[in-house]
Amino acid sequence: MFAIYFPQKTGCNVQHFHDAGLADLLDDVVPAFTDFQPGPDGLQGIAASWAGRPITCGEFEWTKCRGGKFWLGKLANEKPKPEWFARADVQLGADVTFADGQEWHVPIARQLPQLLGLDDAGNLTKKLLPQYQRFWDEAFKTLKWFESNESRVMHYDQREMFDFVSLALSINYRLNPDVASWLGLIRNDVGWSVAGVVTEWEGLERAQKKTESAGSPTSAGGAA
Repeated sequence: MFAIYFPQKTGCNVQHFHDAGLADLLDDVVPAFTDFQPGPDGLQGIAASWAGRPITCGEFEWTKCRGGKFWLGKLANEKPKPEWFARADVQLGADVTFADGQEWHVPIARQLPQLLGLDDAGNLTKKLLPQYQRFWDEAFKTLKWFESNESRVMHYDQREMFDFVSLALSINYRLNPDVASWLGLIRNDVGWSVAGVVTEWEGLERAQKKTESAGSPTSAGGAA
């Protein structure tokens, strides 16, 4: 399990997440709060976890983040596991092996939940749930990563890749760039695998090649 320590905070209040810039770790499962005196910084504070039981400061190994704005903790002498971070609802996708050697479930953008309805003409409408809109918008921007230039070399911005992979992980896990960095999950080559999953790039590429082949004069005329 993992925990988050908020220095010099008191009370069972999810506002602590908002104050620390960690609101993106919240979902419909409310974390439990435990008062620490002292905490890992030697002062009084409060810790949040999804452990399902009271926790103690000493059972965790702590790392100070953002200059001490919050601390992230993992069970001492244990390797963090993906299930520690799983959200209440896990969306359809595929497993990708990250730098920790473990498989994390990355969502397929097209499979995210959509709200169905009818327009004025009675036709079916589909609307992506608002919490997934940012991910959807960013997902298909990654298709440009697969475009080669004249030198047939593919380029991408590493910070852009890091932020997108963190965003992709955040759909199924209580992760953001801070947590992903703390866990050491993102290698500089993992972005290709993640982008390929979320956009279903291999399927798109096959479809494009099939279309191009069908439209070429040689293919259309058949063998001589």
